[in-house]
Amino acid sequence: MKKEKYGSGDNEHILCKICGDKSSGFHYCVFSCEGCKGFFRRTVRQKLEYKACEKPRGCLIMRISRNRCQYCRLQKCLSVGMSHEAVRLGRCPKKDRPAKTSFLYMPGHSSLELDRQLCTEQLVLDVHAAYRKACEDFDHFAALFSDKRIVIDDK
Repeated sequence: MKKEKYGSGDNEHILCKICGDKSSGFHYCVFSCEGCKGFFRRTVRQKLEYKACEKPRGCLIMRISRNRCQYCRLQKCLSVGMSHEAVRLGRCPKKDRPAKTSFLYMPGHSSLELDRQLCTEQLVLDVHAAYRKACEDFDHFAALFSDKRIVIDDK
């Protein structure tokens, strides 16, 4: 994984591996924020099952959109390595934890930086939505012509 570092000294923060928010620590074998930690804990402890996502390519999980699709959020938790066993046992062994320096960093809190991050996240969501719409339009267009035969008449 490529290391990216923003800020310096006390202004560095580790990002949540699920949604990209500021991580509050190493929870269930992954650096995660309080929101994703609580979501995963509740899901496992209450044995919740979520309705499968209607989008064939899944949802983009980011800080501002993490609550939109619980199914995709859980899939992201599992794909980055959150452990069911760690919820029941309380902790992951220290030897199994990755080095702190192998994760992304983000700048400390300033309103300008947070505004820029929100605008960037919204832009990513807009581009992602446009991409999904283009894929759906293409699939619809391709389906219109998939059962048609094109005959070229040579006279």
